[in-house]
Amino acid sequence: MLKPALLATALWLGACSAQAGPVWQALGLIDARDPTQAVAVAPLARPSAAGQWHYLPLTPSAIEAGPQCCVRLGTRPRRSDWMRHEAPLQGQAAQFSAGTPASGWVGLMLPPGTTVTPLPPSSLRLQWPGAAGAVQVHYCTSQEGLHVTLTTDKRPPQRRAYYLSLGMDVEPSCPPP
Repeated sequence: MLKPALLATALWLGACSAQAGPVWQALGLIDARDPTQAVAVAPLARPSAAGQWHYLPLTPSAIEAGPQCCVRLGTRPRRSDWMRHEAPLQGQAAQFSAGTPASGWVGLMLPPGTTVTPLPPSSLRLQWPGAAGAVQVHYCTSQEGLHVTLTTDKRPPQRRAYYLSLGMDVEPSCPPP
């Protein structure tokens, strides 16, 4: 039999993970720098009922146009350049079901019906059907990589930070540490 303090801790941890789960299960990241070899990572990987995600490249014109349809995840693991807490994340092949985009990009995978609100500078607010809260996405570049930070609007806020090495020098836009 569990002692009261241990039982209370186990119930608290279970409640925290239940609260955190749905938020992170609604988001994914996609590296489509080569759209024919796109790789998706998701701390989640629970697709919509149709098994498809919408996608949103993190470029001003794409954000203005809104999420596009559709991406389907493959079943085989794929090497990914995305990292979280300095550890690589395992990816899955991603295929575009409405034609392969003509040029490369990096962005987000979202459930259908996600509302995207641009917040300057280089931030977005995401709200999707059935979610109790929203997530703010901040993205910026360092000398040769893309940083993406996801923060919930719950109290206390939960934050996850990701990094993608672009393998080339880019103009830094992240604030100094």
